[in-house]
Amino acid sequence: MHFVLCLLQRKLLAIYLHHDQSIFANVFCSQVLCDESLVSFLSANFIIWAWDLTNASNREKYVQSVFHGSKFSVPCHVLVYL
Repeated sequence: MHFVLCLLQRKLLAIYLHHDQSIFANVFCSQVLCDESLVSFLSANFIIWAWDLTNASNREKYVQSVFHGSKFSVPCHVLVYL
């Protein structure tokens, strides 16, 4: 029974990559990410992991953690946004 309960409580991982220099960052954060219905939906269905890519050192840490610290296959199109 415990195993079934654990399976039912599984959540997907949602990764939010933020960059202060993006022209849409302020609007996206204030109008999309702060929407109560979206926050409720994400909280109920996902584990949310945010990362700030504004500084080059943070960007490099992200790339290292995703591409070198993971055994999972990562889509190549992620690099386009870095």
